[in-house]
Amino acid sequence: MTLAHKARVFYFNKALTIQVIACILLLGRKAKYALKERVKIFAYLEELKRQGHNLRRPMADYIGNGIYELRPKHDRIFYFFFLKDRVVLLHAIRKKSDKIPEFDLSLCLKRKVLVEEYAKLEKIELRGD
Repeated sequence: MTLAHKARVFYFNKALTIQVIACILLLGRKAKYALKERVKIFAYLEELKRQGHNLRRPMADYIGNGIYELRPKHDRIFYFFFLKDRVVLLHAIRKKSDKIPEFDLSLCLKRKVLVEEYAKLEKIELRGD
């Protein structure tokens, strides 16, 4: 078994970085095991960095239009791969049903398109870890 090339995690811009991290920190804050859940989320992010494109279910899944989701318990962190080994985090939610809400999918797709368009204009602002 060969080790995967380590991916780098980026955020679209400073405001989105704050929003995604805030969403992650707020996910399940009222739950009995909120701290344990947040630790799991960050462990999944580390695994995404380690495995990149090779990360599969049950930890991650492809949901369409080039967008993937990290799947720690009931939480979902949406991302896509950009410029080969870069992971751009787009959004985070607490999933309440089997179907991802249309608003959240639409938001992810809009953000993905923005990243791709800004890259074409060479005005992209990616914040790495």
